[in-house]
Amino acid sequence: MIGWEGINIFFAPMIRGWKYKKVKQLAQTLIFDLSQLAGARGGQISFTDFNVYIDIPQHYKDVYAMGKKGQYMIDVNGKISYYNDRDKMEQVNGKILKYKDFEHESKLFAKAILEVIKEGDAVGLPFAFPKINLHINEETFKSKESQELLMLACEASSEKGCPYFIFDRDAFSVAQCCRLQIQFTEEDKQKIKTPEELRFVGMQNVTIGLPSLPLQCDNNEEDIYKEVSHRMELATRAHICRRDYIKSLTELDNSPLKFYKEGIDNKPYVDFNKGTYLIGLVGLNEYVKNLTGQEMHESEDAFLKGLELITYMNIEKQKLSEKYGITFKLEESPSESSLPFEERILIYKDNKYEMIEIGKLVEDFYEKFPEKIKKISETNEQMYIKELGLYAPSFNSKNKIELKPITFLIRHKGKKIYEVKTNSNKQIAVTGDHSLFTLNEYWSVEKIKVDTLKNNDFIVIPKKIPFFDIENKYSDLISIGDLCLERIKNINIREDIPQYVYDISVEDNENFMGGNNGLICLHNTAGRIAKLDKKKYGEKAYIKENEFGEYYTNSIHLATDSDVDYITRIIEQSKFHPLVEAGSMIHIWSGDKKPSPQAIYGLVKSTWDNTECSQIVVSPEYTVCYDCNNIFSGLHNDCPKCSSNNVRQYTRITGYLVEVNRFNPSKKAELKDRKRELIMEDINENLH
Repeated sequence: MIGWEGINIFFAPMIRGWKYKKVKQLAQTLIFDLSQLAGARGGQISFTDFNVYIDIPQHYKDVYAMGKKGQYMIDVNGKISYYNDRDKMEQVNGKILKYKDFEHESKLFAKAILEVIKEGDAVGLPFAFPKINLHINEETFKSKESQELLMLACEASSEKGCPYFIFDRDAFSVAQCCRLQIQFTEEDKQKIKTPEELRFVGMQNVTIGLPSLPLQCDNNEEDIYKEVSHRMELATRAHICRRDYIKSLTELDNSPLKFYKEGIDNKPYVDFNKGTYLIGLVGLNEYVKNLTGQEMHESEDAFLKGLELITYMNIEKQKLSEKYGITFKLEESPSESSLPFEERILIYKDNKYEMIEIGKLVEDFYEKFPEKIKKISETNEQMYIKELGLYAPSFNSKNKIELKPITFLIRHKGKKIYEVKTNSNKQIAVTGDHSLFTLNEYWSVEKIKVDTLKNNDFIVIPKKIPFFDIENKYSDLISIGDLCLERIKNINIREDIPQYVYDISVEDNENFMGGNNGLICLHNTAGRIAKLDKKKYGEKAYIKENEFGEYYTNSIHLATDSDVDYITRIIEQSKFHPLVEAGSMIHIWSGDKKPSPQAIYGLVKSTWDNTECSQIVVSPEYTVCYDCNNIFSGLHNDCPKCSSNNVRQYTRITGYLVEVNRFNPSKKAELKDRKRELIMEDINENLH
């Protein structure tokens, strides 16, 4: 994840004198280039942020501006001269140009960026990346030019659900990632004089599940707070362990991570002791429900119990920062595929293994137990079958293969099929959004979507399965526990789209084995923390669930399905934002309800004036038809214009736009529960 700070400010000196057409072309180039699939490993889109400021913040105004080739600029009798040496330039009799001298150009480039965002990509869809974080400060509502720029941003938000509106109540802060915000230290404030030396990093996130606290401690609040302290201590140790490991990699000769230590200017790009180490939170709402019997929105006492816990955790993280000499901060944590009929998977039933076509398995059960089928949407169905005694071999966190219950049989509407063949001619056919497994740079097994794989990539296969005859003598000999790796020989895409595709859900590990001419490991995922708590505490655990799956409410948010209007949600959730210092975000789920720019403008101003909110974003939903090439508001299973089912649905999963069929069951469950609302112009005055 990479965030560009003040992109319109720092580009401003370089575009002085440009015609607007050229300025906008630069904005298009940056945005379109960074939205391309070629930007990251495996063909994934790079997670990038542009921080755009309506007004140049006070801490940048008197910084020496840098122009072409990174040189400082001085105006001598109306002629611009460029210098590399600050000291030499300061001896020249003239006006040293500072960023406050480029306010017009800064606003001009911000305007170009917002216009490109408002127009969308080639088919009119919003750009998933780069995310545009629009910074609003106390100057924004004071000048006509700034207000006009904010209105343009509100028009883009109305059309495309972007930008994200960030409220800079702290004079010294920057934003990165979905919601991460970092405050300047005193040392950082001194470095502002040379902003090229300002380098910020959120090192990593260790998330704490909150809902199990009352269950583990029998609702004894004294014990609950002791357990919270214990979990936070464990989180800090995990941070330090990984920090030391990554730091050791930067010390190795020819290490690709040596850049962290030296940078391109021989100064550390990452200071491991000065980065921000994040402690994430998930499921505060369910914690309160388990403790009090009420969700946070159901009573003031319940809400205050949640606020008390986060206040305590904020104090504890400060103690841990002082104890270990590094900066810890609380952060909101987001709570974040199929096979064709004939594809064979390995299952275990009646005390024996069996290779069976996944379509036959699902259809036989659907025919035998039709009353168990739950229709999730027009394109998705599933059946809960854990009690029916079906198992699948599945590898655990130690890469050991074990038998685990199959919990769901799933049927989706057909989609494009990818055929993957390995060097030893093992084959698997899956949809492009299904995941296989590979090794990451830390030699850990991680999932990777099939449509991001390419020839010669490694994928994970089983090396041995208990009591099952398997031999992988043609594997590429890299072993990890009961697993090994093999290279992909080729990948083909079938021309025909089947009527249905199928999937299974496996308890805990969420992976299984399948294929022809040998086995390949396949992934399936769900709300892991929620599922573990349900397994351990049974009916005592309060978990959000519907026919799609189970989930916990994101971080400190009010319940997604609560009957709470967006005004109340902003007011109440904002009370947590000063405590969750690494960043918080409030979504206004607009669905197919398109708010007017004026309504969004009023909401932004009222939120700035009357709350402590850190960030809000309007989150719409879209359907794209790939037959008639039209885009529609809302999620539709068929094209509203030509009735084609060759459509794709898009909305935000958490902090970024993604295709809905990439959601795991837990996120699909949350998606169903989201309350869609139209932002009204006449009720924003109630936001206080």
